[in-house]
Amino acid sequence: MAVYTYTSDNIDFSTFDVWSNTAFVEDTDINLGAAVTSIFPDVSLTDIKVSDLYNRSFFYGNAISTGNGTVQVTQPYSSATSPDSLQIRNVDYSVHSYVRLTAVGTYPFSFSEWRTDAFGGGSQISTSANLDLLVNSFTSIENFYAYFV
Repeated sequence: MAVYTYTSDNIDFSTFDVWSNTAFVEDTDINLGAAVTSIFPDVSLTDIKVSDLYNRSFFYGNAISTGNGTVQVTQPYSSATSPDSLQIRNVDYSVHSYVRLTAVGTYPFSFSEWRTDAFGGGSQISTSANLDLLVNSFTSIENFYAYFV
């Protein structure tokens, strides 16, 4: 899971395209309202100001099924299940302490493990079908691959 943390000063708008799920074409079209549209919990666009981001950490990443099963976010919100991949909302860690990913095999397959690369490649992250991502765990991993056997 990738985490982006702001301190209490000097927020540069060019950092928004690092963590925000909003796709910005160029740095010139980056704006605060667009950057926060995928934050969970929802942010009031009429009341948000840059200083509201001070001392906050935001999750960004994807849950990806390598086939033969589905992935879903089950905490702090419930997403649809996906047999492919899903982009996880930018969870505000100052409000929620973790993001839970859940993987379920499609019969006759069963969940095996979460990995850092597709089809059993990369490193093993966990063998639990429920993977809790904390603000200080797996901070350099952006894509979580569910592997099924």
